[in-house]
Amino acid sequence: MFEDNNTRKAIITNVIDGDTFEADVNLGYGVTVNLRFRLFSVNTPEVFGTEKEKGIVSKEFVVKQFLNKTVIIIDKGLDSFRRNLADVYFDDNGVQASFGERLCNQGLAEKKIYK
Repeated sequence: MFEDNNTRKAIITNVIDGDTFEADVNLGYGVTVNLRFRLFSVNTPEVFGTEKEKGIVSKEFVVKQFLNKTVIIIDKGLDSFRRNLADVYFDDNGVQASFGERLCNQGLAEKKIYK
């Protein structure tokens, strides 16, 4: 499952904000690359400006829950800013759970529709 359909294992190495992070992505054959991703169809408050306080709460949640953890990244292409978009899943006691849905369920993000 992990090496098909643009799906890769990765370890989150840096959290930029609640919906943006860097990860060491396993490309297979012992090759990894560090890339920056933005969650697909999820938006968290920014860590600056008027949303700063809420943005910091979202970022801290992601740091606590996901930094240095293995996740599954499903590449969704690039957005208009040429950022890598991805659906991200993690093991939640033996069940694959959605990173984005977890943020939304915690009230730290909202769904975003890409056109």
